[in-house]
Amino acid sequence: MKNVRYGLALAALCSSSMLFSQGVVDALKYSQQDIRGTARYMGMAGAFGALGGDITTLSQNPAGIGVYRNSDIAATIDLSNQVSSVNTAGNRMSDSKFNVSCNNFGFVWTVRFNQEALKNLNFGFAYNKQKSFDRSYKAGYSGITGASSLSGYIAHLSEGYSVADLAYPDNSGSSYDPYNNNPWLNVLGFSPI
Repeated sequence: MKNVRYGLALAALCSSSMLFSQGVVDALKYSQQDIRGTARYMGMAGAFGALGGDITTLSQNPAGIGVYRNSDIAATIDLSNQVSSVNTAGNRMSDSKFNVSCNNFGFVWTVRFNQEALKNLNFGFAYNKQKSFDRSYKAGYSGITGASSLSGYIAHLSEGYSVADLAYPDNSGSSYDPYNNNPWLNVLGFSPI
């Protein structure tokens, strides 16, 4: 039993080198919401959240359905066509994706009482898509002076430059700036300061 524990611990330590986590850009990308919903809501960039009277605002402001005087049903279909193309050293790569989705569906049911204290009562349900990660991009660097990646391209550009040319000097008081004399991509590839 002790050997099994040691084996599992060793396997966990060895497999941790293959794990990756989110960066700052990924966290920002996944935390932001798209402006999706009815055409009215998207046209006002989401400003109807405080006003109500729109199916999309039901998730932000449930009291907004109090504005309705009649029953309503709404659905919004989104058609998106994403095209990306890269032209690198005469090699052109392109990718396109056509997508149909339902961004928004909901209904409000109004029950009329026509009394002094209670005119009507509204019940609502809404489905709102907050974000879509369905994107496709294709790019390649083949054919750039024999390099098959961006780092290979930078390495090829750096031929003929020494480490002293690309690096900032240590705290010796020198005013040497590698960006003044060398291609900036080479300097960034060597020392991202």
